[in-house]
Amino acid sequence: MRKRVLDGRRAPAATMEPMAIVRPFDGRAPRIADDVFLADDCVVIGDVELGEGCSVWYGTVLRDDVNYIRIGAR
Repeated sequence: MRKRVLDGRRAPAATMEPMAIVRPFDGRAPRIADDVFLADDCVVIGDVELGEGCSVWYGTVLRDDVNYIRIGAR
């Protein structure tokens, strides 16, 4: 499954469809397995690890501003 991700940059006007937002925070970047489903409007920021088979659904915000987040396989 192809991920559409906006890495802190504005999407070009020609591709103004919703994208997941994945950004580093305080020098720590998310680690996301190849088969993870990211909903169009989810947000993943900081020291977040998403293992194989995970999904992050619509409206979800995973934000590491205090501690790490680990979501394992299934």
